[in-house]
Amino acid sequence: MSKNLNPMFSKPVTKRTSSSERGSRKKRSDSKRDIKVRVSLVEKSELKIRALSISPSITSYTSTLVEEGLSRGYINFLPELDYPNERLYVHVKLSKEHYDKLVVLAAEWDCSIRRATHRILISLLTEKRGSVA
Repeated sequence: MSKNLNPMFSKPVTKRTSSSERGSRKKRSDSKRDIKVRVSLVEKSELKIRALSISPSITSYTSTLVEEGLSRGYINFLPELDYPNERLYVHVKLSKEHYDKLVVLAAEWDCSIRRATHRILISLLTEKRGSVA
């Protein structure tokens, strides 16, 4: 009784290849790099409050701040800041050009990309706080 009653099971079985074996998907040319940055509770709440009045989300606001900071000439001379130990994060999404500038700055400052992003983000937040008050 080697024959099956159902003709579907008498066909040879072929294994489908996964997407990784076929080749990877094309990456979008305008894709953004996501950076998860630690912030303190005070910084996060201030970012949320400012983001509500200016942009639709905290991520778009933080991304705008970092991009603005990267376009400034004096960015290389920002003071070093303490990186918080709290487990609160904000996301920053940067285009390839801005991300490349950030990588160079992180190398010059001899720190991680997250720390460099935090340094720029908080320096500009402090600057915005001073210009409003």
